[in-house]
Amino acid sequence: MCASAIVFIGGAVLQLVDRIASVLAVFFGGWLIASALEPGVSWLSRHSRLRRQSAIVATYLAILAILLLAWTALSASFSGASSGLRPGIDALQLRAIQLEEAVNLWLAERGLSIHLDVGSSLNPDSLARQALAQVVAAPWDALAFASSATGAFAGIGLMLLLSVYFLTGGPQLAELLLGLFPERMDDEARFILCTIHDAFGGFFRSQAAQAVIFGGGTWVCLALAHVEAAPIAAVAAGLLLLIPMVGAPLAMVPPLLAMLIWQPSASVTVFVVVILAVFQALVLNVLGPRLVGRQLGLPPLLVLFGILIGAQLGGLWGAVLGVPTLSAAMTTLTHFRGKAGARASAPGQ
Repeated sequence: MCASAIVFIGGAVLQLVDRIASVLAVFFGGWLIASALEPGVSWLSRHSRLRRQSAIVATYLAILAILLLAWTALSASFSGASSGLRPGIDALQLRAIQLEEAVNLWLAERGLSIHLDVGSSLNPDSLARQALAQVVAAPWDALAFASSATGAFAGIGLMLLLSVYFLTGGPQLAELLLGLFPERMDDEARFILCTIHDAFGGFFRSQAAQAVIFGGGTWVCLALAHVEAAPIAAVAAGLLLLIPMVGAPLAMVPPLLAMLIWQPSASVTVFVVVILAVFQALVLNVLGPRLVGRQLGLPPLLVLFGILIGAQLGGLWGAVLGVPTLSAAMTTLTHFRGKAGARASAPGQ
């Protein structure tokens, strides 16, 4: 009867979690943002005369100011780059046609009955007509995309709002959760909550640092190559790098497109793309594991192990949450193992 009750209750809990998964994801995102901002809020409240609530307001005002400055820079970059967009596309089409002719000539010299026709498909007017035809033919898909985009922005806004509540009422919420455990387990429960909070917050900060570093390096490389859309491509590359597993190749697409459109020299384009590929490999394989290890206290090998095991068990979300989960589990096991060893040696002393 007990086993049947456990199976029944477990199935009911899983169904409930599946029904409210979207709500839980929003709350989890808000808590994750709050845990990432917690060290900055604590540092500001300790090193200034501001109270905690004032430090929280100052932190979000600083983030808002940074976003406004970035939006101003991106708008100016977009206005400057849009003037050279059409000539760049025309030059890209011309290079594609020249490459197509060279390949067709090489194939014809070897007697191969293969003929490439890429230039006609790259015509901007043809691409625009095809895109318009697709939009007209599938209005419900466009409406669904608009609804999804609106829902995504609303979810991000709600996460930011919840992060404010987590920062202001986080201690009270933690005490409420601790009150659910027996008093003799207060220290252990408090340690587990702090470990989970620090692990996920540190992992989020390390991932954001990698995205900022790669985006900044991309910005510098494209600016040195005189690409007008360098800020836009750099921000897009940094954001795409945050996507686990597939973020690395996707992050190379914006700078590659920017180089192909705004940089007429093919040799410069190849050189910059190679430099960015090497820089990305260094950020992901050398600097990234060290940042994550420093934040979470894990060696780089275990960081890679956590990503691979998490991806194998949980797919995309497993790759995202595998490393902080592994860090929290190892820290908790080490703590309780030390306490068990201390209790075992106490009678002998």
